[in-house]
Amino acid sequence: MSDARYIAAQRCLAYAELTQLQSDTLDFSALRQAVEPGYRSSAVASGARENANRVRARANNLATTTNGVQELREQRNQACATFVERGLVQSGGSSSAAS
Repeated sequence: MSDARYIAAQRCLAYAELTQLQSDTLDFSALRQAVEPGYRSSAVASGARENANRVRARANNLATTTNGVQELREQRNQACATFVERGLVQSGGSSSAAS
């Protein structure tokens, strides 16, 4: 997995960990396994962490607004779309799952 894909995958996984979206039945286990192997430079790892921190901060702000959780869902679906297409994120049947 390239560094850019790794950062994108970590962004998708940051959405997967949001408490506001835990009721959605998506399986991120294959994506988690895909990002585990391999060494990443400190710059890439740092970039992925910073990106995840931004996702969490945005989630905390959006969750308190009208339709905030739905907007988070849409952002998650966008961030994870290519991983859904490749079968690394799978729907468990929820109507709010990534598509």
